[in-house]
Amino acid sequence: HEAAVFVDGRYTLQAAKQVDAKAWAVESLIDPPPESWVAAHLKAGDRLGFDPWLHTFAA
Repeated sequence: HEAAVFVDGRYTLQAAKQVDAKAWAVESLIDPPPESWVAAHLKAGDRLGFDPWLHTFAA
């Protein structure tokens, strides 16, 4: 299993200090966008967690 947290430039340094790098990859929110990571890392039957207050299922 793989996990990633997506941050924009404002939080890159903070995330590197506060995110457990053994459990999470810190990825760019902008370039490449999260959809690129999802396409490269998820396969049929995998699960994707997201906050429905911030993101829609369609997105």
